[in-house]
Amino acid sequence: MTAKIIIAYIFSIIAIISVSIMSQQKNKSKLLICKLVSDLCWAIHYFLLGAIGGVIPNFVGVFRDLAFSQRGKNKFFSGIYMPVFFIAVNLAIGVFTFDQPINILPICASALATISLWISNQKIIKLLLLPVFILFLIYDILIDPISLIGIINQIMGIVSIGIFFIKELKNKKKNKI
Repeated sequence: MTAKIIIAYIFSIIAIISVSIMSQQKNKSKLLICKLVSDLCWAIHYFLLGAIGGVIPNFVGVFRDLAFSQRGKNKFFSGIYMPVFFIAVNLAIGVFTFDQPINILPICASALATISLWISNQKIIKLLLLPVFILFLIYDILIDPISLIGIINQIMGIVSIGIFFIKELKNKKKNKI
């Protein structure tokens, strides 16, 4: 294993921890901080692996997460044009760097993540993040070299969201009693 791959895996471990924590957040600003850390680490991970299709949406995601964290605090970042802008940027960059069909998966995943992170309802955010994890899971399986750690991340994200909803159901049952 080369030094570049080892470094890629170090960043991915940080991303996995961040994703696992992210899905448990009930506060949107904390969720966005976790997403920011995750996106930054995955951008570096995919860059080191030479998987440009994974770099683009995560790199754009860093700026999206920063902008969305200002929603409600800054009028400029609160307009509906913000998610539209980030989806358009991802699509444009994706078109210009397109080299294989699997690169469509992370671009679509990023568009859906953008929509989910724009929404205020935490349950809907997490429901919409499920297909994001699934699309990246498929991407991680299909890229060459395969991203085993990416696969672990996506599975952890799916499991973490599942745990969130199980906790929600238990709390609902507990509050009914």
